[in-house]
Amino acid sequence: MKTIPPQNPHFFKPIFKGFKNGVNIPTAFLAKYLKGQDPKFAILRRGDRRWRVKIRGGRMLADGWEKFAAENGFVVGDFVVFRQERDTVFDVSVFEPSLCERDFPLPVPQPSNNFCSAVEPIARDTTSTSPADHPYFVSTIKPYCLKAQQLYLPMEFARSNGLVAKEKREMILRDDKERSWSVVLRRDGYHFGILKGWQAFRVANGLKEGDAYKFELIKTGKTPIAKLHLLGTTSSSSAENPHFVATIQPYCLRRSNLYLPLEFARSNGLVGEEKREMILRDDKERSWTVVLGRTGHHVALMGGWRAFQMAKGLKEGDAYKFELIKSGKKPIAKFHSGHFSGEED
Repeated sequence: MKTIPPQNPHFFKPIFKGFKNGVNIPTAFLAKYLKGQDPKFAILRRGDRRWRVKIRGGRMLADGWEKFAAENGFVVGDFVVFRQERDTVFDVSVFEPSLCERDFPLPVPQPSNNFCSAVEPIARDTTSTSPADHPYFVSTIKPYCLKAQQLYLPMEFARSNGLVAKEKREMILRDDKERSWSVVLRRDGYHFGILKGWQAFRVANGLKEGDAYKFELIKTGKTPIAKLHLLGTTSSSSAENPHFVATIQPYCLRRSNLYLPLEFARSNGLVGEEKREMILRDDKERSWTVVLGRTGHHVALMGGWRAFQMAKGLKEGDAYKFELIKSGKKPIAKFHSGHFSGEED
């Protein structure tokens, strides 16, 4: 019987105890798709990030692999899919024990001490110091922040700013009103974050799942000081229009794609087998026709996004709100740029 080989071969690895020491590339995959080669390293890609991982005897080793696993938050029970793009270059998707795909890790900071992959000029920023002076990251409140009463920090951010230590220690966490809480920083398995004290801060600030925030590190040292700025919400601004808040990432410019959160796309009927048109409007009610479709394991705006991005002068770090006005065969969405407080001005 004739068969058609996959255009992009895949293999998968469940994450078991001891995974930090490396994982084996399946022997059959090496023989069939790498033609029995003995590669010395692999390039693993997620979103706009890259990791170089050493290979010996068909095994991805701790040299490079451990960093990749840590920065992607691997835990026992995860499920990792490797999609071959060419030779030993793989696009990687990570699925949690819940069977849902994990969010992209935040970009790696540049050699300077700043972690400015997120919003640069934020109108709601109330700090008196220029954002360039303080390292920060932008994220959203995840379900575990409420259930486990913890706030995990990106491991690379924590390491590069001297927050990771063997012993737990105190941190001062402030809000936009300059109120202060004493919280505890500590490792939790393969994660690092704010544990004791986080629940009191969250309740006092009314934080809920989907709220976007900027975490700014004001001071390092024995007792670090940080400020959490509330940027808006990724939940619906009304019962009618679901939306999410995010920032322009480097791949939005280089690849001319705008990726949508997969859960948002699924819950609003935007995932389909075939590509389709979408109408994208700006705040001035100007319209562009863009192409909505799957790219690998993701859903994105593709054709037409580049023209929209250039017309709006969007650049890396710009904050935006993506609002779905109408779903169906030809969806309509509105792209708001500026600042967000959960409601339109």
